Amino acid sequence: MRVLATVVACLLALPGVALAESPPSLRDITSVRAAGMAGATAGFAEDSDAIHVNPAGIAAGDHFNLGVNGFIDYPQRFYLFSAEAVDSKINSDESFPISGGLSYLYYVSGKGFDAHKAHVAQLALSLPLYPKMLFVGLTTRYLHMAGNVVSNAVTMDAAVMVKLISLIGISAQAYNMIGVNSAEAPRGFGFGVAVGKSKLFQVDADVRLDEDLTHTYQPTLKVGAEYLIADVVAPRLGYAEDRFRGAHLLCAGVTVQVEGWAIEVSYQHAIGGQEMNVGIALRLLDI
Repeated sequence: MRVLATVVACLLALPGVALAESPPSLRDITSVRAAGMAGATAGFAEDSDAIHVNPAGIAAGDHFNLGVNGFIDYPQRFYLFSAEAVDSKINSDESFPISGGLSYLYYVSGKGFDAHKAHVAQLALSLPLYPKMLFVGLTTRYLHMAGNVVSNAVTMDAAVMVKLISLIGISAQAYNMIGVNSAEAPRGFGFGVAVGKSKLFQVDADVRLDEDLTHTYQPTLKVGAEYLIADVVAPRLGYAEDRFRGAHLLCAGVTVQVEGWAIEVSYQHAIGGQEMNVGIALRLLDI
């Protein structure tokens, strides 16, 4: 009940004074696919998106994906490269069907005195507690940051996901449970609800609450949707109101699938702000 009360209190605080827009950071990083939906994927994430937002979702799917992502936001001086792999197939028939994912990313964010760079390695593990219905997951994250933000630390996320029926997913997450005293990786928690069918369409709404340096939880609301047309093209749209960064984002993206390969593009634009984030990815799907 305390968690629900905190969520409600933060949502009621949304009409307050907006924060100054800050550049993207580690908490904002996800895949190009998710970026096109404003990051609203926690309720259904099963492939590389799940490493970042909901590791429990990896075991809920049937994937073996490899991919690389690149982002550039020139006005904010934000540049990122990442490589990811997710497997929920190899052990799917075992009595202990653990699934997992790996990712490495390097990014530079900010300009002038605020500039910093980071290397981040992530290992996600996921397990079904009740087949096709209840899943748990854990992501362990190593951070090495230099510049204005200095850190050399390990933290982790935890998540649980429930599939009430095949078309509805509900998830809860705890982020950065080991505090590293950095706005790049704040402690927080979130919830996601999704309606959809894997590899066809998804509609998702997420709420995330992150603790700022004043120990106040700042909410982020995200909504997004995607739809696969003729098994080839998947357009997507999203919107995020991010009180932690003081940004309101309109997002769009598209995936083109050809013979097991996917090329993905995303664009995020801050309403009344500087952010213009372009992402491009290449993925090998379900080998």
